[in-house]
Amino acid sequence: MRARPAPQALCAGQALVETLIAALFVLVPIFLLYPLLGKYIDLKAQTLQSARYAAFERTAFSASGQRDGATVAQASNAALGGWTALRFFGAPTAAISSQSPQAGAYTVNPLWVDQAGHALLPQYSDIQTTLTNAGSPDAADAVLRTLLQPIHVVSEGGPTLDFQGFVTASVQAKVAPVTYPPPLNALTLRFTASDTLLTDAWSAAGPPAMLTQIQSGLPRLEPGLKTALNLIRAGGANDLGSLNLGQALTASPQELPADRLQNGNSTGAAP
Repeated sequence: MRARPAPQALCAGQALVETLIAALFVLVPIFLLYPLLGKYIDLKAQTLQSARYAAFERTAFSASGQRDGATVAQASNAALGGWTALRFFGAPTAAISSQSPQAGAYTVNPLWVDQAGHALLPQYSDIQTTLTNAGSPDAADAVLRTLLQPIHVVSEGGPTLDFQGFVTASVQAKVAPVTYPPPLNALTLRFTASDTLLTDAWSAAGPPAMLTQIQSGLPRLEPGLKTALNLIRAGGANDLGSLNLGQALTASPQELPADRLQNGNSTGAAP
């Protein structure tokens, strides 16, 4: 009679076969997808940063070029969307221009490609930016509008505060399908992010805008008030009579009284 083989002899090579099967169907796809997963994470992070950038730029630039009665820096929604696409999704080595962006200026980021070298964001139109301005959801804005109405009646229009400072920016990056085996080749991803900023209603864009706000807040009956002050001054109240209401109409907001200026040698003498 022949001896029966030991149990371990019947299992010889089984572990190796199982390892090969696991490597073929599990480990190899994981190794292939690992770099792609890192690129997707990078894309998501850039989408978040781009939404923050777009929201801030909308608060810094006006779509119409006018804000609070003064001329300010202008940039359309299309221009801000173009800057967002070029600065955050284009090639890192591409030049940044302050001019109006063009689709032809978009160059593919060489890091965002699949294993076959196909770009994940091949086109400028794959990045969409939406910008909106709205009124603040805070009830304080409605109260402030009510309080400003009497001032508008008795003044030269009153301060024209910006009540549309609730800015929302939404960015979407549509990723092209990768050239991996099915079903990965049909994978279509869209990375989206949004950011919202609430700006202050007082947003004077430099001295000219500030001067406009001051002028609009002056009383309509300024000549009559000057006459009344002259009468008070004639009665001996020199302090009130010396008040110059017209100073706000002609002076620069950067102007300082002479007694507040001094030379660089700190002697205290007026320049």
